[in-house]
Amino acid sequence: MSKLIFTVLALTFFLTLPVQANTASKEQLLRFARASGIYEQIEEQKVAMQSQGGQAAQQYAQQIKASIPGLPEQFSKDMAAEMEVYMSNLAGLIDTKFAVNTYIELISKKLSATEIDKLTAFYESELGIKYTRSNTEIMGEWTTVFMGILTKR
Repeated sequence: MSKLIFTVLALTFFLTLPVQANTASKEQLLRFARASGIYEQIEEQKVAMQSQGGQAAQQYAQQIKASIPGLPEQFSKDMAAEMEVYMSNLAGLIDTKFAVNTYIELISKKLSATEIDKLTAFYESELGIKYTRSNTEIMGEWTTVFMGILTKR
């Protein structure tokens, strides 16, 4: 009986060892997140959401006004003003630290420690830095375009 217990414990330990050895640490994941520009991308998206909030609110109010004939003009104006405040504050609800921690938790389930290290090395290289800067710069523009498309639907 003791041999069976020892065998089961030994197998459990040795079978899980490679998985444990190749799981990225929180420090590795945070370094990857910094190198890949996740923090900056989230902040760019927040800025774009704030700047587009007013425009989206106006378009939404116009769509409602067009779909409900006889709606008082003041109702449309009030609704647009309230929507603008809501949309502008929406970005403030996004906690960057929470968003990054959620991201690294999810990515750690998809990539091994070795893969995280290789990606981090790329993002810290000259080409990786250039890619990250370019990607961060277009993220705000992309969010603006995307929000414009959504509000037109």
